[in-house]
Amino acid sequence: MKMIKNLLSFSVVGLLPYFINFITLPLYSEYISAEQFGIIGLMMSGVIIATSWTGFQFSSAISRYFFDYEADELKSFTSTVIFLTLGCSSFFCLIYAFLISQGYFSNIFNGISTQVLYIGVFLIFLSILNTVFERLLINEQKGSLILMRSIVAQGLSVFVGVILILYFGMSYMGFLISSVVYYSAMVLFSLRHCRHYLADSFNFNYADMAVKYSFPLIFHSVGGVLFMYSTTFFIESFLTLSMVGLFFIVDKFTQIIKAIVNSINNILMPIYNKSSVTKNKGGAEFFEKTLPVWYFFVNLLIVNFAVVAQSFMVEFMGSEYKDLLVVILIMSMAYLFRGLYCFCMAPIFFYKKTMIVPKVTLVTGILSLLVNYVFVSKFGFVGAAIAVFSVFLINFLLSLFESKKVEVINFRFGSLLLMTCVILLFNLPALFVLDAGFIIVFMTSIAQCLAAVSIVYKFNLFHVRESFDSLRLYK
Repeated sequence: MKMIKNLLSFSVVGLLPYFINFITLPLYSEYISAEQFGIIGLMMSGVIIATSWTGFQFSSAISRYFFDYEADELKSFTSTVIFLTLGCSSFFCLIYAFLISQGYFSNIFNGISTQVLYIGVFLIFLSILNTVFERLLINEQKGSLILMRSIVAQGLSVFVGVILILYFGMSYMGFLISSVVYYSAMVLFSLRHCRHYLADSFNFNYADMAVKYSFPLIFHSVGGVLFMYSTTFFIESFLTLSMVGLFFIVDKFTQIIKAIVNSINNILMPIYNKSSVTKNKGGAEFFEKTLPVWYFFVNLLIVNFAVVAQSFMVEFMGSEYKDLLVVILIMSMAYLFRGLYCFCMAPIFFYKKTMIVPKVTLVTGILSLLVNYVFVSKFGFVGAAIAVFSVFLINFLLSLFESKKVEVINFRFGSLLLMTCVILLFNLPALFVLDAGFIIVFMTSIAQCLAAVSIVYKFNLFHVRESFDSLRLYK
């Protein structure tokens, strides 16, 4: 079962950074002040924003065209995209370095030394290279290799971080250097295993194709940054410091759901592309067969995660974290729509309608400002959670509207809604033991998950068994 192995590998890769942070951040916090963590946060935010345009999103062309070519043609195409990415990112990073040397970023990053800014530029370059190689490995569906790469890079990063921060007292500089080590290890590991995709050639036809496909996605990425960070701006403006802290804790927990959903979609999207290449409407057929088991699994995970996370917070972090179950559930459910959004966008990417993509994202970004202002200002902490949910729902609905113009995927929303009700019914027992302690809640959640899976699979409710069995046909 290659797909199951890849699912486990991609899920561990997605969760590993959160597990590492869970262990290291309490340790690092004794040597890095809150202000210095602020510098790290500002620096990393700058890196994320800059990577949205610095590499011109050329790596996205690999995901779309990977299955269109074979042998030497594929090698020529991937080499062209890699050289384009190298050239473009190097050019922009040199400009950033020059502007830093001239003091142009001193107002934006007030109080941050030029040395730290140069490290940030290098992180931008490494992050973009890492994305290119990661797209190759994902399309090859080499889950175990990606997992090994992540373990090696995380291990080296933690080792260097502990040495520099704990023993040499380098504080936040040690943290940033460990981040450089992490991305460097990822790139070098990937380069070793992707070298067979490199050729001493540059095809201008492929370059033109990659530019036309990828350029609109720059605005998609910028729009994504807008709607992902808009909630942060409004909660800091309208909520008390303690409420802001609670929100960020909940957000960190629910990022686990995001990581799992993204990991699953990293498996499904290449199969959609491959199925669409080999058979007309084959990708849509694959999605329609996959959707019942995908929706059942993600929904079951979200409902039980919310209960377990609430119990964990109260038992291990303090009573001030009680009464967060509804907020955790709302924010976790937002990532269900994130997954459905990916289903809708797959045809748009495959049929090269990338001009549609930034329209969806930018409209979502603009609407998110209004949604966040209304809900956060009126309903405070719970309103922030509802705003996150609403923005992801809007993003999904816009993508659904646009995707129908390209390829129709039958989601069977009535069946999905009924499935949600059944899952909630199956998972009521954990609510009655919520105050019985983490172990009891966790074991109850495991038991009710097993019961739900057994009953739904045995009686083929919502065609989940057919959906699961059909996945075995895809390699």
